[in-house]
Amino acid sequence: MSIEWREELSIDKGPIDDDHKHLVMIINKYEAAANQQRVDFDLILRLLRELRDYTEEHFAREEELQVRALYPFHDAHKHEHADLVRKFDEMVQRFKEVRQGAGGPAFVRDLGKFLRQWLIDHIINSDRRMIPYVKRMHNPNMFSK
Repeated sequence: MSIEWREELSIDKGPIDDDHKHLVMIINKYEAAANQQRVDFDLILRLLRELRDYTEEHFAREEELQVRALYPFHDAHKHEHADLVRKFDEMVQRFKEVRQGAGGPAFVRDLGKFLRQWLIDHIINSDRRMIPYVKRMHNPNMFSK
């Protein structure tokens, strides 16, 4: 099941949203590959590497935006990012271990579910908390009396 971009996922209508849309695109490619009759494990691994690399770039951009926006929960959010990357790396390592075994295709599909949930949950439950700070950064008079 592909992820469709929707307004409730929007954070800044700029670079962070563009990053999130790109991450959605990679995850959708992953899911399409994972749901093929015959899973191409090399393609899956390439997509996981692409997702990992882009996630690191995105997290760096997002953390910089948080600093510029004076987001008070920046440190906690940064730790959450590190935890997400650690969990992702553990899942990729597990994929490498099971990819050619009998459970490989099922694990690939489960990993796709994890990735979809990971991205959507993180955006909705963590990133959306930044919205008022990002808006204030673009409109400093927004909260003045």
